[in-house]
Amino acid sequence: MPRVENKLKRIYYGPKGYWRGTSAIKKLAAAARVSEETAKNWLKKQTLWQVYLPVPKYIPRPSFTVNAPNEAHQADLLFLPHDKVKKKTYRYALTVVDIASRYKDAEPITSKDSGEVAEALSRIYKRVLKWPKLLQVDAGTEFMGVVTKTLKDHSTKIRRAKAEYHRDQSIVERFNKTLAERLFGYQYWKELEDPSKRNREWTQRLPQVIAALNNEEARATGMKPKDAIKKKHVEHKSYVRSLRAVFP
Repeated sequence: MPRVENKLKRIYYGPKGYWRGTSAIKKLAAAARVSEETAKNWLKKQTLWQVYLPVPKYIPRPSFTVNAPNEAHQADLLFLPHDKVKKKTYRYALTVVDIASRYKDAEPITSKDSGEVAEALSRIYKRVLKWPKLLQVDAGTEFMGVVTKTLKDHSTKIRRAKAEYHRDQSIVERFNKTLAERLFGYQYWKELEDPSKRNREWTQRLPQVIAALNNEEARATGMKPKDAIKKKHVEHKSYVRSLRAVFP
């Protein structure tokens, strides 16, 4: 596997690489002579590819309207550059979005271990967001094991997205893209100031970026998430129906 990863890295970051969007999957798979699934899984770990993924013009909402904050959330992992803070090296951000209010939160983590992910969820839910009735995640192992048990302890149902229902995670994926853009905008600026140094710091800026995003009006609600999360009922302006209902 390390050989395959090194091969993918040489091709993607080579002079003929740097493909953007979903078309990069087929191009990289063909160039490296690997399966599209292998290429896709590798690309998902590349921050540059994530930043430039196309964002849907409209964010799909479930066909069963979710108007109550903390009723249904979406969660995901965002792969980020290694950021060493004291003795820990953070590699990911656990991201969570409340579907009704579009309130967002994130927590830096060092690995995809389900135990660490569960602890990060607990820290997030001690702040503004509360344990929801339903948490939508992808099929990754990081959301199994200890995470499943922790959610059960808090009476939270878990629904894992399937490949054919990619739109199920579109809200948190949009958040991931925006978050990455904001974090890297700062990094690029720091590198322009001093080209001799590669800037990877993002964990310290994470809370500031999250606060800024929650203070910006969400198109879906016409409200700032920090205000919408305090409501008992949040109306949505427009939506595209999802293929599945939020609650089975």
